[in-house]
Amino acid sequence: MGGDIRYSINTSLTDAFGKFSKRFFEDNIKPVIALLSEKLDKIEDAQVKKTLCELIDEGKKLDPVVLILSRVIEDINTSTIKTVEETEKRSGIVGFTGTFRESIAEIKEGSKVVFTGSVAVCTPFIELLAYTMRDKRFDMLYVPGADAKEARKIKEIENIGYSVVDEKGDPKNPDAVVVLGGLAMPKFGCLPEDVTRMIDEISGEKHPKIIGVEFMNMFERAGWDKKIHFDTLIDTIL
Repeated sequence: MGGDIRYSINTSLTDAFGKFSKRFFEDNIKPVIALLSEKLDKIEDAQVKKTLCELIDEGKKLDPVVLILSRVIEDINTSTIKTVEETEKRSGIVGFTGTFRESIAEIKEGSKVVFTGSVAVCTPFIELLAYTMRDKRFDMLYVPGADAKEARKIKEIENIGYSVVDEKGDPKNPDAVVVLGGLAMPKFGCLPEDVTRMIDEISGEKHPKIIGVEFMNMFERAGWDKKIHFDTLIDTIL
């Protein structure tokens, strides 16, 4: 790999997931669907009625990712971030986010951190990791598909959290580059050479720390750990 630190975290998202998802649906989604269904017959405008029907249908087939991310935020807000040694001994989302925080611990407050990942697939995880660094006041950007020209800013939105926004930013001269494993996925990613080229392009005279964040040994299985000089590689098992 060429790097100096490697972590492996088992997030165990399936633990109590059934109970959580059922409670979320019962308390938040089902009442809304019931209310819309109740009012449906009273709507005379065909277009409005069609829109309500679509909302009801969408509510009934919620993407599981929404449920997972809800659990993630709850887990972060109710847990204390610990040291690397403690993180390595625990599982769960806090093990994942805490280990990531340790990987950027030496990066000074206010530094520039650039994330790169596959379009859509990696975006929620990038926003989660940005949230875990909220106290560092980093200048954070997202480079989709390792295409530096498409760099977008990551900002905190009040009452929402951290989100990639449609505002272009300058990814040059970063202090750290975080590479998400989705880029190594067939059909969703790119070539490792595209990533190294992007890193060289934006680094300038700096030597940014290169952090890999993967799931299920994705980089190793694709051979990327032999082609990209990761300083730290964090592997997560779902």
